[in-house]
Amino acid sequence: MLPLRFGRTWLLIGWLGVFTAAAASVAPGLAEIQLGFSDKIGHALVYFLLMLWFAGIYRRQRYLLIAAGLFGLGVALELVQAHVGRDASALDMAANLTGIGIGFGLAWHALGGWCAKLECWLLTE
Repeated sequence: MLPLRFGRTWLLIGWLGVFTAAAASVAPGLAEIQLGFSDKIGHALVYFLLMLWFAGIYRRQRYLLIAAGLFGLGVALELVQAHVGRDASALDMAANLTGIGIGFGLAWHALGGWCAKLECWLLTE
C-alpha cells in the first residue's frame, strides 16, 4: 500500500465498494431494475471504478494483481448468479474485463496513486 495518511479509510471504502458490487450481483430482486442504459455499461463502470479506486491505494507493481482479483471476482459472481435464479453471462464478464482494462490503463498512465495526490492537496490547503 502507498504511504497514505488515511490508508485504512481508503481501503475500507474500496472494500465496501466490492461488497456492494457483490451484493448487487447476487441479489435476486435487482435483476429487474432498469438502469436507463445497458447493464453491460453498468458492469464496465463498476469494475472500472473498483480498479481505479484500488490503483489509488496501491503501487503500480500491484495493478496486475488487483486486475486479476477483480476479474476473478466478476467470474465468481457470474457463476453464483446461476445458482440464485439470475442469468450468468459471458458478456457481463467481458464488460467487467473492459472496465478493468480501461481503469488499469488510466491508472497506469495518469491516475495511479490518486489517493496520495488528493491527500497531499487536501492537507496542504
